[in-house]
Amino acid sequence: MLVQIVLLNISSALYADKLTRYFTNLPEGYSNRGKDVFTRSWKLFSGPGYNRPKTTTTPTFSHDTVLLKTSKGLSIEGWYGKTDSASKGTVILFHGLTVTKSSLLDEANDFRYMGYNVFLIDFRGHGNSAGNITTLGVKEAEEVELAFRYIQSTGEKNIFLYSSSMGAVAVSRALAKHGIKPFGIILEMPFLNLLSFLRRRAEMLGFPSEPFAFLTTFWIGIERGFKGFRHSMNRYMKEIHCPVLL
Repeated sequence: MLVQIVLLNISSALYADKLTRYFTNLPEGYSNRGKDVFTRSWKLFSGPGYNRPKTTTTPTFSHDTVLLKTSKGLSIEGWYGKTDSASKGTVILFHGLTVTKSSLLDEANDFRYMGYNVFLIDFRGHGNSAGNITTLGVKEAEEVELAFRYIQSTGEKNIFLYSSSMGAVAVSRALAKHGIKPFGIILEMPFLNLLSFLRRRAEMLGFPSEPFAFLTTFWIGIERGFKGFRHSMNRYMKEIHCPVLL
């Protein structure tokens, strides 16, 4: 039993690290499934490997590339594009896990047609921003604040935040923890909390959600420097006092 407990924790710690780390040296055609039972067993034990998300598409509309700096010196890239008509305000867009700001170009175009300026952000470890670590919305809340403060510094008063998946969690945390006050926010498909997110991943992989979800939540918190069990939309939403479209 002791050996099993030790092995479960080693596996969960390895999985926690790989789930929150992107790689740039994985071979072309890399698969997390494995070609034989031994390879599959090892990859199941040691966790998946994911290539760093790349920005492959750029806006067709005129835009400026903006670089922001986190408190740890990470460079965060954004695209700022103004509407062709009189502006009704600015919408800042935040993407989800394993994708980049390129994935939100359709939404950005729609907001521009509605008369809004747009500002698309690459989170740390994604696209053209620095780093190779993601914290699933915890530290990414700093990028939300940086983007909001930048647009605010232009004199804009009517600021909206649009966000998807991990981005929606990061936006919620930013409002709760950093005190920013947009005119309104749109949250698309946020996960309830880190524990439920990992339970769902276990189901997708075809193995029991517990103790995998509990142990991986614990180890992600230890390895990335936050309290994994407190990373919850329930906690953040209580501190939000602006109009919300969920």
